[in-house]
Amino acid sequence: IEDVQHYSFAVLTTRSSSELSWLHDRMPVILDSDGKMRHWLSNCDIDEQTGRDLLQPFESNGALTWQARSKDLSRPLDVAPNRGSAALENFFGAAASCGGEAPR
Repeated sequence: IEDVQHYSFAVLTTRSSSELSWLHDRMPVILDSDGKMRHWLSNCDIDEQTGRDLLQPFESNGALTWQARSKDLSRPLDVAPNRGSAALENFFGAAASCGGEAPR
């Protein structure tokens, strides 16, 4: 549809770190340095090996923790359709195109 702005995102996952493998076999990808984040956000031509290096499980040596949350957080969006929309608009409003400056 023309003239309508659509917001979307993806959560990239990788195999779980050794610290959290007891909890689940997958975890979100965590880019643990400004350099990795800038490279991911601003480089259109990431070769396969660099991509694999960036998508490795984050081993935090005890710094990564978890907390139990309410099952209500997992409810479908049709129950709460506007949940998180302001955060998405803020993120995508600051996002730069490929080759541009990465969001701060």
